[in-house]
This record gives sequence, C-alpha cells and structure tokens, in this order.
Amino acid sequence: MKSKSFFICSLFFPFFIPLLLYLFAENTQLFGLMFASIMFGGIQYILCMPLLIGLIVGRKSEKSLIKLCVLTPFIYVPFQLTWIFIISFGSSYKLSGNDDILYSSLVGATIGLLYGYSYVMFTLILYGLLRWRGYVKYS
Repeated sequence: MKSKSFFICSLFFPFFIPLLLYLFAENTQLFGLMFASIMFGGIQYILCMPLLIGLIVGRKSEKSLIKLCVLTPFIYVPFQLTWIFIISFGSSYKLSGNDDILYSSLVGATIGLLYGYSYVMFTLILYGLLRWRGYVKYS
C-alpha cells in the first residue's frame, strides 16, 4: 500500500474504530463515548474529508504527509465551529447570548481536538508499524 492511500484510508478510522469496538469490545461505555464523537462531529467531519483528501493527494513527501496528519485536527476545527454556529442559530434551543456561543465553540473545538489527536496518535503508530513491516511504502 502506498503512504497516500494509507492516510486517505485513515480518514475513515473515526467511523470504523467505534464500529469495531461495538462488535468486539466488552466495554460498552467506551463504544458509547466513541459513538458520541461520531454523533457530535460526524457531519462536519464528512464535510471536511474532501478537503483533507485533496491535501493528502497534493503532498510531495512522506514528511509532509506526517505533518499534515498532525495538523488535521486543527484543519477540522473551523468545520466544527461553523457547525456549532449553524446549530445554535437554527435550532429550537437558542443560546442566550454571545457568551454561550463562545463557550459552546470553545468546548466544541476542545473536544474536536482531543478526539482528533487520539486518532492522529493511533494513525501514526499504525503507520509506523506497517511501514516498519513493509506493508506501507512511500511512493
């Protein structure tokens, strides 16, 4: 497998890992937490994926792919913040003021970064192992 293909496939980890936890893990609380991340961030993540795929395809070196992987949660944050604003203005639950919107945005961005970097860590560890074993090659 080529490095770019691996990193494109890794964009689907936030969907596959909760599914695997549901099927094989006995800890249903962990599944619930991972599934909540999909429910909270899934739509905006799907909207962010075409941009991420385009950025992956455009990379010229393995080092730039790894840098992009590390930056991916920060690339996602504007999508998360936009979604929070859309939900807060379009729902029947109205935030009472600018402070509530700011608070919701900061909480949403923080949660997005925490989940994002857990997947980045998993992706880079798996990439290192697969590269070391020769299953992934940069080309």
